[in-house]
Amino acid sequence: MALFVAALAFYPLSSWAGGAAGKITHVQGQVEVRRLGDVGARSARRWMDVFPDDVIETGANGRARILLSDSSVLTLSEQSKLRIDEQVYDPAKGERKSLLNLFRGKVRAVVSKYLNASKSRFEIHTPTAVAGVRGTT
Repeated sequence: MALFVAALAFYPLSSWAGGAAGKITHVQGQVEVRRLGDVGARSARRWMDVFPDDVIETGANGRARILLSDSSVLTLSEQSKLRIDEQVYDPAKGERKSLLNLFRGKVRAVVSKYLNASKSRFEIHTPTAVAGVRGTT
């Protein structure tokens, strides 16, 4: 996993669509993306951009890995549903903010190290709790 994260750190961020929160880097089984304003869902595919307000949902045999714009990596297990509420990464202004909402299932987050911790925020909200990550897995 560490090698995968290290390799993706060199993926050119400039190739991402404007406003994209990240990219789906791995899809296994049934994974769908629901985009705000769209009718229905799209089948997720590798290197597909994901945006704020997108909902990523995995089926009974589904798994997905998402590389966020700040090089953090999310791994969704089967039967999971996650919405990207907000993803801001602006190294020029020295800020990073990731707000995610996990409706059900499991997510593993490997959060990239960010030097300006005072302007860094990474939170995963669930129906019963909020997990704030401070520079760790």
